[in-house]
Amino acid sequence: MNNRKLKILLISPTWSIPSGYEDRIRIPYPVGLIQIAAVLEQKGMTVKIIDALAENWKNKKEREGIITIGLDDDELVKRIKELNPDYIGIGLLFTSQRDNLIRISKRIKQEFDIPLIAGGVDPSIEFEECLNSCPIDYIVVGEADFSFLELIIAIEN
Repeated sequence: MNNRKLKILLISPTWSIPSGYEDRIRIPYPVGLIQIAAVLEQKGMTVKIIDALAENWKNKKEREGIITIGLDDDELVKRIKELNPDYIGIGLLFTSQRDNLIRISKRIKQEFDIPLIAGGVDPSIEFEECLNSCPIDYIVVGEADFSFLELIIAIEN
């Protein structure tokens, strides 16, 4: 790997829920992203996490009976521009949230030429579907704490 200090952005995307069920939303800790960040930081990389749900959980937008909660896509793009990462990882827990992964990854690819890496339960189980429906460059299958690091090293080399 070269000597430049890599900047990695990890994103936990917004959440969507059917209208009328907003009171059931809970904000989970992005434990997987935190574990990945710890491993990457130990290797000297700069890591930032954007938890799009937790950072703006009061922002709710309804469309066709679905409420999306969290950071607005424009705000996410603004933050990515400010951080100027070398790689972006997006963690997705549930298949019910895949539309958010699709929307966010398409928006990121419209704005930036940055490798996108997806991981989490849904991309691990439905990796072909994720690759076919999203402009994702790589998917880390299974536990990603060390696999994400190995992928970055392989790409850099």
